[in-house]
Amino acid sequence: MNQVLDVCFARNVRDVRVAESEEERSKWWASRKTGFGALGAISPGYLVEDGVIPRSKLPDVLEKVKKSLRKLGINF
Repeated sequence: MNQVLDVCFARNVRDVRVAESEEERSKWWASRKTGFGALGAISPGYLVEDGVIPRSKLPDVLEKVKKSLRKLGINF
């Protein structure tokens, strides 16, 4: 978690909040799921691609994303 926070702050993320309890974490996930439903209701053409990456594979996936961005000329 500290490494993720370090990356966020190095990239000038404005605000990072870490859940202080399991209850708070569950509420955030519930809100996130509700948000997509609300977006669909007000914008039926909105497409959501929401995938899950196992934590153990996240470094590999992020490296592939960085390579793809570089090919497009986007420095990450």
